[in-house]
Amino acid sequence: MRKLIVFLFVCILSSVTLQAQQQNKQQNQWEVFGGYTYARAYFANHANTVSPLSLNGGQVAVTYFASKYIGLTADFSSFVDHVAVNKTQDLSGAEFRNESFLFGPTARIGFPGVKSQRVSLFAHQLFGVSRFSITPDFGDYCDETQKQCKATPFTMNSGGGVDVKVSTHVTVRPFQMDYWSQKLSMDELSKANEGGENISTDGFRYSTGVVYNF
Repeated sequence: MRKLIVFLFVCILSSVTLQAQQQNKQQNQWEVFGGYTYARAYFANHANTVSPLSLNGGQVAVTYFASKYIGLTADFSSFVDHVAVNKTQDLSGAEFRNESFLFGPTARIGFPGVKSQRVSLFAHQLFGVSRFSITPDFGDYCDETQKQCKATPFTMNSGGGVDVKVSTHVTVRPFQMDYWSQKLSMDELSKANEGGENISTDGFRYSTGVVYNF
C-alpha cells in the first residue's frame, strides 16, 4: 500500500512538473529589444531657453517577465547631435551626447478589441542616471583643462509602445514613445560656469526595432 501511494505521488508530481515546464516554454520570459532611437531634447532655465536638439542613436533593452503581464526592464540608450553655434561665441560648435542607464517595471496587455495575441501594448516607468556630455569643436568653453563638459544627472523615463509578433521568438516594435526628464548641474557640467543656474532637460524619445523573445 505504501509503495502504491509513493508511486501515485511521484506520478502526480511528475505530471505537474511537466505541465509547468510546458507552460513556461509556451510563455517566453525574456525579451531583448534593439533598434533606432530619435530624441528631441529641450533645455531651459529661468533665464533663457536653448534651442531644442534633434539627436539620433540606438537603444537596447532587456526585460524579464516574472508573470504574463509584469516584468522588469534594464534599458540602455545613446544618442548624439552636432550643433553649429554662433561663431561670435566661445562655443563655436559642439557635439552633444546623452547615454542613459535606466531600470524599472514594465506592464504588458493585449491590444483592446483585437482577439489575436500577435498585437500587444506595453508601458514602463524607468529610473536611473545619464551621462551627458558637451564636446566643443575648439575653444575653452568648459575650462582650460577640461576639454569636455560632463554631468551624470538623475533621469526619469515614462512611456510605452506597440509590439507585433511575427514568429515564436521574433517581434517587431514599430512604435515606442517615451517622455524623459533630467536636471543638469552647471557646477558639475562646467567649471567655467560654476555657480550658474541648473538646466532642466525634457524631451521625447521615439524608438523602433526588433524584439527577440526566449
